[in-house]
Amino acid sequence: MEKETLFPVITAVLTRVGRGEILRRFGPKSCIASTRIIIEVLARYRIASNPMAVRTVVTRSDDGVTLGSVDGTIGKPPEWNGTVAGHLIVVLPGHGLLIDASLDQVRNREFDIDNLPCPFIAPVPAEFIAGRESAYFGLAGCGIIYEPHAIPDAVLATREWRQRQPRAAVVDKICAHIDRAKPISGNQFRKLYSSAYEFCESTNDGAAGS
Repeated sequence: MEKETLFPVITAVLTRVGRGEILRRFGPKSCIASTRIIIEVLARYRIASNPMAVRTVVTRSDDGVTLGSVDGTIGKPPEWNGTVAGHLIVVLPGHGLLIDASLDQVRNREFDIDNLPCPFIAPVPAEFIAGRESAYFGLAGCGIIYEPHAIPDAVLATREWRQRQPRAAVVDKICAHIDRAKPISGNQFRKLYSSAYEFCESTNDGAAGS
């Protein structure tokens, strides 16, 4: 199947099961591993994507959560020190999309920031993908800003980015979901689901159009 024909299937499966499969092996604060997993899933189907470091701000009214910091040090894992960024996402230059596979880590009940979709898949302008401007969204009553920055070398040196396992096992599981969701031929369907095929055929016998 052509990769562009398959692309809606891939994004649908990522939306439905991607985060759940990731959370079985990694915690909510897993943007580095989550990003690498999504990139490797897309690569299986010859879809080009890149990681992007961002400072992400999610607000509701006067309160909010920031993945990143103002001065480049406060409240972040050490691999993010020296940059105001504190979050990693996927961008797809050929499709004009971002995929944030760990947006759920901003959940904060005190600020009523909850139930944001994860992964969050959305169109973004070319200037954002080029790292020249921020992307802005209104989502579930929240304002969301993605501010692009260079990826620190320390992020790409982490175990979450470099170590193949358990990341590869998650990639395999997500790809298995995608492969099962691909359209199949009538002959394949008849072999795999003979009873369903026969039922469908029987209901067509003499059926009137509606």
